[in-house]
Formats: sequence, C-alpha cells, structure tokens
Amino acid sequence: MDRLNHPHEDEVAITHLDVLVERAERNGISARDLTAPEGLKLGRHTLPWVGALKSSGIRNRPGEGSRAYRLYFAETTLSHRSLLAAKLSWKCTSWADDKTKKHQTHEVKDAVGITERYCREQGCDCRRIVTSP
Repeated sequence: MDRLNHPHEDEVAITHLDVLVERAERNGISARDLTAPEGLKLGRHTLPWVGALKSSGIRNRPGEGSRAYRLYFAETTLSHRSLLAAKLSWKCTSWADDKTKKHQTHEVKDAVGITERYCREQGCDCRRIVTSP
C-alpha cells in the first residue's frame, strides 16, 4: 500500500476500525461493517476463512474520491479467541469496477497467503472453508 497522502488519514481509519472492534465486543458486528467469507471465487477448493472489517476514510480526495479501507482477518487455533489481522488495505471509490475487482482479488489472495504462512510458521491451523467445485 502506498503511503497515505493525508497526514491524519491512517489515524482516522485505524480509529474507525478500533471503534468497530469495540462495538463488536459489546453488540456484535453489523453486516454493513463486515464481509465474510472472502475468497470464494479464487478458484481453490479449500482455503482459510478470511473476513474483512470495512471502514470509510476521508471523503472527496482530489482525483480519487474517498478511500474504503479493509482489515482482512482470520481465526487461528492458537487460542479459542485468536484472530489474525492478516492485511490492512484500501481502494478508491472512484476506481472503475474492473480495477476495483482486480485490486480486491489481489488483496484477498494476499490475506489468504499471509494467513497460511502465519499458521505454517506458528505450527497452528485456521478456520477453513470448502468451496463448491
């Protein structure tokens, strides 16, 4: 991810994600703040279950609209409450649909790969899903 252009934008996104986590601990996660599971169209039969918490960034960025952030996460077997923050990513709302789709597919593949590598290195497993052929 390129360095963010606005000096406070990363703090805004992280603060929003922090608020989502706190709200989830009290009331659960709203469907508008979460997409899961990710990666069902990657062409793999079995893959780690990866979800994404969503957050909007500062609006009306010159030339690119606003940024939409994603914190991709997975559940590991290190403990019964273990989550792995696999990847923090963003997309621009003004991008064409094909660019957005290609970018998000790449980011989900990355999050899946990071999850698999982490589990391999830590000697643990993660929650998995089986996709339809």
